[in-house]
Amino acid sequence: MPKSIQPFIFAFVILAASATAPSARGQCQEWDPTIASGSAVDAPIEVIATLDGGSGITLIAGGHFTTIGGMAAPGIAMRFSNGWIPLGQVLAQGPVEAVYALTSFDSGSGPELYAGGDFAPPPPLPSHVARWDGTSWNAVGETLSDPSGASSVYAFAPGHLGGAPALFVGGSFTMAGNFGMNHVARWDGGSWNALGFGVDGTVVALQMFDDGSGPALYVGGVFMNAGGLPARGIAKWDGVDWSPVGGSVDGDVKSFAVFDDGNGAALYAGGSFVHAGGVQVNHVARWDGTHWTALAGGVTHPNMTPSVETLKVADDGTGPALFAGGLFESAGGTATAHIARWDGTAWSALGEGTDGTVKRLTAWNDGAAGGPDLYATGTFNTAGGVAANPIAEWRGCDAGTPFCVADGVDIHCPCGNDGQHGHGCENSATTGGAFLHATRDLGLDSAVLTATGETPTALSIFLQGSVQIDGALAFGDGRRCTGGMLKRLYVKHAVGGVVTAPEAGDPSIPDRSTSLGDPIPTGATRAYQVYYRDPSPTFCPSPPGGTFNISNGILLTW
Repeated sequence: MPKSIQPFIFAFVILAASATAPSARGQCQEWDPTIASGSAVDAPIEVIATLDGGSGITLIAGGHFTTIGGMAAPGIAMRFSNGWIPLGQVLAQGPVEAVYALTSFDSGSGPELYAGGDFAPPPPLPSHVARWDGTSWNAVGETLSDPSGASSVYAFAPGHLGGAPALFVGGSFTMAGNFGMNHVARWDGGSWNALGFGVDGTVVALQMFDDGSGPALYVGGVFMNAGGLPARGIAKWDGVDWSPVGGSVDGDVKSFAVFDDGNGAALYAGGSFVHAGGVQVNHVARWDGTHWTALAGGVTHPNMTPSVETLKVADDGTGPALFAGGLFESAGGTATAHIARWDGTAWSALGEGTDGTVKRLTAWNDGAAGGPDLYATGTFNTAGGVAANPIAEWRGCDAGTPFCVADGVDIHCPCGNDGQHGHGCENSATTGGAFLHATRDLGLDSAVLTATGETPTALSIFLQGSVQIDGALAFGDGRRCTGGMLKRLYVKHAVGGVVTAPEAGDPSIPDRSTSLGDPIPTGATRAYQVYYRDPSPTFCPSPPGGTFNISNGILLTW
């Protein structure tokens, strides 16, 4: 292991060992004020992000502040157990400076934290971007600047564009040392490189995305041209040339995310624009590589010009979704108060929302039972009606930890019928294998299990085990990894290869388990798989197969 990253990773080892031990929580899908208490700052938080330092993922905050939670932490801090710890001194002059962008990037010696913003670290570091090796901040090439003096870094995007890994950087700078960069640049681990002629205005959002024509860097911000071509608010760099995106937009683009709503991955953009490619989208839109489409009417505000400031894809226990934060009071006609959830079809609120603008979102699992939570920061004082300045936490519901994945990586199937990534073994309907997942939208005493990719009308049995077993047992055409006290919870027939339990009128999983002689204590875990009929005489016949198959497994905490 390179010496330069040992302290960095060690910091994360300490964090993992010291984090709050998992404990059961009775409710989810609600705002939790816990993180706000003890997170007081003396100036705004501008960015929150998660970072994998090699030994676990933690939460990082950056901004104008010089103290957070009573700790001196000029500009940047890491969440540690129930408090915060500083990460050196990246701001030299305090609140007049700020950290606006955070990311993890590996230039060849291991993952390291990069911070960007409007700051001048203590000499001899150059301004506006710096690299943390676990003990100190280090230079990242020459200073990014602008002759006017108003230069900042607002966005990062690690990615590949026909070569070694690179870190793309966007902001209000126009120079790197003595070389022109025009608001966007590429860091290759040793030097800064221009992206052609760049863009003619400030860049505030970057995202790697492949729209079907190959990977490219999408750039959003406050500009009218890219590479000398008309491209208002959004443009694409393919590694060689700039091009506009679908007729551009009629305002600023402030955020990007890539989300699959069930119809394939697409690029989502948020900002102050009303139209995208001539289509009225109202501040948030979907780009599929060919067309812009609206998201059920977008967002609105009765008294102010709306804006979507941040987009984040996360699963809060109700399935993967796109979360939007910003200055708005409704989304798709639903009252949402500055933060909303898009499931691919409709918008929904996150409780009572916040009383002010949401500027940044990220998802992080703090180790407590309940799964990943959504964290928001911005110019609000309350979330869900409770004090939440400057950070609010939307509690996620535990959607289960996958196991017994029979995709040929860790587990091979009896007839060489390995399934798709994340699924159980392949079946005679060639669906890629059955995929089991859970949703929890009422609390940790509730869950709904759904298996997709079964044979069309398969008789299906939902199986609960008291333990997850280490060995994958041969089980018909698949592999079983549930063990201990086994209970057949529900018997259902698939419709179109999809089966769900419990359904309306069925007892909940804990109630059903209790009636079968296995009461589930609070904080306990149970393992689940669904096995189903697949009687094809030619697909994986016995031996070694059989007339049934089984999904992947998920582990739920109650």
